[in-house]
Amino acid sequence: MLIKNNLVTWIYQAGKFENLKATPLQIKQIIKYNRAKDVSVDEVLTIVHLKRGFEYLLKATDEPLLEKAKKINAIVASEDALFPGRIRNGGVEVSTLQGKYIPKLKDEATIQSDFQKLLDSDYSITEKALRLFLYMSKNQIFWDGNKDAH
Repeated sequence: MLIKNNLVTWIYQAGKFENLKATPLQIKQIIKYNRAKDVSVDEVLTIVHLKRGFEYLLKATDEPLLEKAKKINAIVASEDALFPGRIRNGGVEVSTLQGKYIPKLKDEATIQSDFQKLLDSDYSITEKALRLFLYMSKNQIFWDGNKDAH
C-alpha cells in the first residue's frame, strides 16, 4: 500500500535521474490517462515504464535479488536498452564530470555473489539499498537503465 500511495512521488524522484521535466501533477495524469498536456511522448513512455517497474515491486516474490533487478530492468529499459533485462556482456563508456569512465565487465556469477555479500552484511536496509544503487550505477551491469532498475 505504501508504494501505491507514493507512486507519483517515487516516479517523480526516479525521473530526476532521467532528467524528466514532468511535474507531479502531470505524472499523476499520465498514470491515470497515459498522457498529459505539454509532456513529450518520450517522457510519457519513461513515466509509464517507471510506473510498471514500481507495479512489479508490488507483486515482488521471493526470487533472488538479481532476478528481480533483471525483471525491473526489462520493464524500465524496454525502449532504450540494447538487450533489456540482460546482464551487459560488452563494453560501455559513461560520461562523467571527471571525463570518460569505462566500467569493468562483470559476469552474472560475480554480480550474484556481490549482491549476496551485500544482503548478508550487517548494513541497515537503507544502507543496503544505497550500496546496491551505487554498485549497479558504477558497474553498469545492464546495457541501459542501471539507475532505474533498483
